Amino acid sequence: MKIKLKHIVLFVALYTVNIVYSQQIDYVQIQSIYDKLPLAIQQQGQGIIQDFPIVFTKTDGRISDIGLNIVQGLEEPVLSSFINRKFLELALAKDYREISLTLDHSKSRLLYNGMDYQTGTPWNISDGFNLLRRKKEISVRRDSLRYLITWSDGVDNLALMFPANIQILTSKDKKELEQELESVLLFSYPDVISREISNDENLSEVDHIYLLNNGYLFIKDMTNSTFFQKQSDGSYSVIYTPNQLEASFNNLFQEPLQHSSKLKIVVEQQLYGKSKKQFAISLSHLLKFIKANGFDAYVGIENMSTESVESTIILHNQNLNYYHMLHIKTTPKELFAEQGGNLAARWYAYIPGDNILSLYEEELKEKNK
Repeated sequence: MKIKLKHIVLFVALYTVNIVYSQQIDYVQIQSIYDKLPLAIQQQGQGIIQDFPIVFTKTDGRISDIGLNIVQGLEEPVLSSFINRKFLELALAKDYREISLTLDHSKSRLLYNGMDYQTGTPWNISDGFNLLRRKKEISVRRDSLRYLITWSDGVDNLALMFPANIQILTSKDKKELEQELESVLLFSYPDVISREISNDENLSEVDHIYLLNNGYLFIKDMTNSTFFQKQSDGSYSVIYTPNQLEASFNNLFQEPLQHSSKLKIVVEQQLYGKSKKQFAISLSHLLKFIKANGFDAYVGIENMSTESVESTIILHNQNLNYYHMLHIKTTPKELFAEQGGNLAARWYAYIPGDNILSLYEEELKEKNK
C-alpha cells in the first residue's frame, strides 16, 4: 500500500512530539532526527516544506508544537506557533476541500489581494506560498475579536484572519488548558522591574495618597490601579503598610514588593466537571506570571476590615481575549506578618471573553447568599 507523503510528515510530527513529552528529549536532538530523514519526507510536491523548513516550538524544554518557519518573534509566542502550524496544514492539504476544512477548523480566512480563498474568486494556494518566498513585509492588526496578519511584497498581499481565542490558537480545549495551569504558573519568568514614577505622570491625589488609575472592569470598584506616597525628595514609593490596607492589597497585584516573596497563595483551582485541584505559589511569582503573559490585573475589594480581607482579582489578557478569576480570602495579620502569610484563592482559569461577566455575577450571588 502506498503511504501518502502527508501522512508520513504528520506521523513524524506526532511521533517526535510524543517522544519529547514521554522522555523529555531535547529540541536539538529532535531537529537532528528530522534533518536525517530522507529528503522525500522533508519536502512536499511543490517544494513548500523544503523552502520553509520545519520549526519546532519549545516550551519548558520540550517540543510543544510544529509548523513551517513562516514567522517568528511576534509579541504573543502562541501567534507564531499558530501561524506556522496553520501553514504546515495548508501545505499538506491535497485539494480545495482539505484547505477549506483546515481553515474552517480554526475559523480562519485566507485572502490573496483581498480575495477570500473560500468565498471569492478562486486562486491557487501556491500563489500565497510564492508571495511568502519573496521579500516581504508583515503587519499585525488586532481588534477585540480577531487578528489580521498580512504579508506584502509591495505589489501583492496575502492575509490570514483568525479569532483572538486561546483555545483555537493553542488547539487545546478548556479542560486541557485548565490541566496545564499549575505548570504554566510555575514556569520560570523574568523578574518584574519596579515602575518609576515621574512628576509628569497622570496621578490623582487624595489625602496625600497618589493614584495611578489604569481603568476599571465592569464596575468602577474593579480597578487596575497602583497607589503611591510622595517622599521628601519628590520621588514616589509604592504603598505597603497596615495603615493603608486597601492601597497595600491592590499594590500586591500591580508592583513588585519586598514582602511579596513572603506571601503564599494557596490555590483551589475549579476544574471542568466541578472537580478541584490544589497547589501553592508565592505571590511574587504570581506577579511575574501576570506581567510576563501580558495580563492586566483588576482588583475588586468586597470586604475589608481589621479581621478579614475578601476580594476578587480578574486577570485579563487582551491579546488573546481570555481571563483568569481569583476569589481571595485572607486577613491583615497574614498580609503583614514578618515571617509571611497565606492568601486562600479559588481560581477559575481560561475564561472566554463572552463568559467572564456572567461568571463574575454568579460568584457575587453565591457569596451574598
